[in-house]
Amino acid sequence: MRKTLVYIVIATGLAAPLQQALAESNHYVRYADAEGISYGMISGERILQLDSAPWLDGQQTGVSVPRKQARLLAPVKPSKVFAVGFNYDSHRGDRELPAHPPVFLKLPTTITGTDTLITPPAGT
Repeated sequence: MRKTLVYIVIATGLAAPLQQALAESNHYVRYADAEGISYGMISGERILQLDSAPWLDGQQTGVSVPRKQARLLAPVKPSKVFAVGFNYDSHRGDRELPAHPPVFLKLPTTITGTDTLITPPAGT
């Protein structure tokens, strides 16, 4: 499916406009710094702090921090994580595709931030 989409984008001449749109899009983050945890928007080598989450129409506060002084966190802090199995053909292997994809839960602690070290539990 992904290869087909790429071919369609190139064939229809949408590759350049798509790249431009991605370059001009906002890059939102959730981060921790000396002041606490905040949402922000990346601008060059700085993070512009927002007063709330982007999906709650968070607005810039006027505070910015250097990216190197912030630790990027998971984009959200979920209470539940619902997942769907067989997202990729490689996950399915040789098994038949079910009529309905399997849905399962994950612990909220499975969500991590960028470059977060994953430490296995003791004794594993």
